[in-house]
Amino acid sequence: METLDGSQVALLEVTDDRPQLSLGVKMLADTVSNQRMACFVAALRETAREIYSRTPIERAFPS
Repeated sequence: METLDGSQVALLEVTDDRPQLSLGVKMLADTVSNQRMACFVAALRETAREIYSRTPIERAFPS
């Protein structure tokens, strides 16, 4: 229960409605997309969908 620099963390349960969330992935202009990047973005999309199921994820992460 500590960060890489040794700081302590605390777990808090969120009980209120969650706000809208907009996520994106920014890359350098000359970055070439590859399978690893596609898997990473897919994992981000699925995690966001699980956490923010009421957020319009498809607009933020078009397939």
